[in-house]
Amino acid sequence: MKEKEVTFVNPRDFCKFVSNTPYPPLGVGYLASVLREKNYQINLIDGQILPQNEYEKRLVEKEIEFLGITATIKQIQEAKRVASVIKSRNPETLVIIGGAGPNSLPPESVLKSGVIDIIVRGEAEETLPKLLETLTVGLSLEKVPNIVYLDNGTLVETKTVAPSVELDMIPFPARDIFPQASYLTRWMENTGMTSTAIMSSRGCPFACIFCDKTISGHRIRTRSPENVVDEMSLLVDKYQHLDDIFFYDDLFVCDRKRVLAICDEILKRELSISWSAQARVGRVNLEMLKQMKKAGCNELYFGAESGSNRILKYLKKGFTREQIIETFHFCHQAGIKPGVYIIAGVPEETQEDINATKSLIREIRPYLLNFSYLTPFPNTPLYEKTKNLLVTEDYTQWDEMIKTPYKPECFKIEPKKAHDQIYEVFKELVAQGMKHSPLQFICDQ
Repeated sequence: MKEKEVTFVNPRDFCKFVSNTPYPPLGVGYLASVLREKNYQINLIDGQILPQNEYEKRLVEKEIEFLGITATIKQIQEAKRVASVIKSRNPETLVIIGGAGPNSLPPESVLKSGVIDIIVRGEAEETLPKLLETLTVGLSLEKVPNIVYLDNGTLVETKTVAPSVELDMIPFPARDIFPQASYLTRWMENTGMTSTAIMSSRGCPFACIFCDKTISGHRIRTRSPENVVDEMSLLVDKYQHLDDIFFYDDLFVCDRKRVLAICDEILKRELSISWSAQARVGRVNLEMLKQMKKAGCNELYFGAESGSNRILKYLKKGFTREQIIETFHFCHQAGIKPGVYIIAGVPEETQEDINATKSLIREIRPYLLNFSYLTPFPNTPLYEKTKNLLVTEDYTQWDEMIKTPYKPECFKIEPKKAHDQIYEVFKELVAQGMKHSPLQFICDQ
């Protein structure tokens, strides 16, 4: 009997921040663990870590029956190139793509090249095994939910079904398929520390105008505290020189009771590890932060975006400048280092708005300032609101860390000038002795 085998590709991402501080693609790890339970052999070609010559060699070194590709919108072109290279060796390879990129684009634009056969919609732990089984036995794809494909040139979108599996029932990511040592080495070389990621929840109930909820949606689903700390313990035992575990959740602090329960579980097991997470202004208080610090939380990152209440309202952040200041003061009091995400390049943004952000930075004294330009990714409310202002919809030309995708006439202050003004304030604070993250030089473009 022929061995069942699936090869995944993590396409190369050319973003400096991603390549210098990479995390393994946990989505692929979860899929690998689920498929292993069904006796599939799993291979991974990791373009994020492999040297270019080895990456290209791996793409053509053997015939592949089933190829799975995960891609962000900026990886779509590379994903198509990879699929083309592999199909040039074996045209019969069945190429399946998933991830935020193909989910946020019109399916025709992904499938029309002819090198990608099927798009998996949303989370794939239930869909992909069902799809592979259907393909193997030669049945019709119409009964497989959450996929899109072409049938003799006609686009077919099957029934959308919400995930039904409880997150605790999904096995931990199959981290052994990743070159984990190479990931940690890359971190150490670029920051002087090591970090790996974990995901304790999926989804986010908030409505920031620029946020793409295509994969996990607005409904938040969580793993139990015991299940989360089980995985943390596994990481601590397996990687002896691990400096940080980063919670890659959209919003780790959504449920205060659950966060405190995770902290209690860490303390009960006497687990010694520093960890960090993405948080939200207004969702933490001093008592909660003190307990998180006691349990090993060292850093939290907040998407404040602006110091201007006018811009915060435009972005539909759901909180105010005053709440940002209060949240950061709580972090400082608790001994947790707070980082801030700032966005500039908002259409109609003024010098007054930038001045408000500059004064905010002075007030909150962030440990890390991660700057980006407002970017209207497809399938977001921002895209529908501002798509007529774009210079180009060639997503390979977009880089929210480097430049704005909007036309110059949209702005009352040039975005790069706004960027420079904001960063100058941060650099002044660092020069005055404010401690800053080892990641800062990577974020500082």
